[in-house]
Amino acid sequence: MADEKIDHTHPLFLHPSNTPSSVLIPIQLTRSENYGLWHKMMRIALQAKRKLREIAMISQGADSVDSYFTRLKEMWSEYDALVPTPGCDCAKSKDYTEHLHHQRLLQFLSGLNETYEQERRQILMKTFEPTLNQAYALIIEDESQRSSPYPALGVRRDPIAMQAG
Repeated sequence: MADEKIDHTHPLFLHPSNTPSSVLIPIQLTRSENYGLWHKMMRIALQAKRKLREIAMISQGADSVDSYFTRLKEMWSEYDALVPTPGCDCAKSKDYTEHLHHQRLLQFLSGLNETYEQERRQILMKTFEPTLNQAYALIIEDESQRSSPYPALGVRRDPIAMQAG
């Protein structure tokens, strides 16, 4: 066991210089004022250490949609505690909040398994953008129909196909 070599290219490899107290970048994030610069520098630092991929994407994996959504909400809650949204009623604050909600919707949808590809497309093609909770409800509905013991009852029918049939 002592003769085993550790693959330094493995994404979970920790180099001796990867310590919790080491400073990756010289800039400290101060809310939204310097987010752009901080984000670029942090991204470069994580790419250099081959760690960006491990933190960039949370996906459903083998979890249920409910478990996956819960993990995302916990992560977003932690983020909101660290970087609170602006508290004013100004236009920029509203734009920021709308953008944040849009990004979270896209993050949720992009992390779903391939089995939800059709539902993802349908949600993204809607003429109005659903809220995150609406998209979650649509996906949960589809998941429950897929796991129904009576698959014929859970299949969605196309109204035009029903008329033609």
